[in-house]
Amino acid sequence: MTLESGRKLGFVASIMSVISPIIMGVALISLYATIIGSILSTINSGGVTPPSSLGFLGWVWGIIIVAGALSLVGYILFLISTHRLSKYYNEPTIFKNLIKALIIQIVFSIASITIVFTYLFISIGSIVPTITTTSPPAFIWNMLGIYAIVVIVGLVVSIYCAFLYKRSFYKLAEKSGVDNFRTTGLLYLIGAALQIFGVGSIVVWIGWIFAALGYRKLTPTQPTTNLIVNNQSVAPKRCSNCGTENSQDAIYCGNCGHQI
Repeated sequence: MTLESGRKLGFVASIMSVISPIIMGVALISLYATIIGSILSTINSGGVTPPSSLGFLGWVWGIIIVAGALSLVGYILFLISTHRLSKYYNEPTIFKNLIKALIIQIVFSIASITIVFTYLFISIGSIVPTITTTSPPAFIWNMLGIYAIVVIVGLVVSIYCAFLYKRSFYKLAEKSGVDNFRTTGLLYLIGAALQIFGVGSIVVWIGWIFAALGYRKLTPTQPTTNLIVNNQSVAPKRCSNCGTENSQDAIYCGNCGHQI
């Protein structure tokens, strides 16, 4: 696994993580503005929704889907990049922490959906009889309780997973010597803790900017001094493609992968 491929994929993934929320935000603002405008136009026109509004809504939803896909692709590239960098630095925990966080998030999501739909399935037959005109049914209170529990547990899970991300970025910073990753890990954890206040996503977004800067700073960790073999000084091999110095027994360049 080469440093160059991991560095490039990480940089592209970080840029995607920075751009996709901006696209999503602009699309959602346009969506809400269009919906409100359509409602007002429908009222003024006697209940007929303007075709132009419907067409624009289609475009907005398309942009939202594209932004979501972009975010997903960026995350996949980020995992691939981290795996390659963990191989390059011979530090498995850089990648394992992210996989552990991913598994925890998937298990929590499946468990939450299962609990909610199981309760709905069990309670669906008793919803109508409990509805009165004077008080909310017990079904609504129970759903609110389940929702509150899911939100609280979700926040705890999110913070713990962010802690795993922090450990991964800190270890990458330690191995690469690039402090931007340390800043990214700290902002990721702070952002997860601030999600309940509605500003956590902005903090995480700033963290991805630092990550992009960090990937740009990654350089090969190859020997820069001559090796000593049998009490004789032996110069390291220099790659003819990128100029990176490699050990004497290297067959391929550790930076660009070019055969030496």
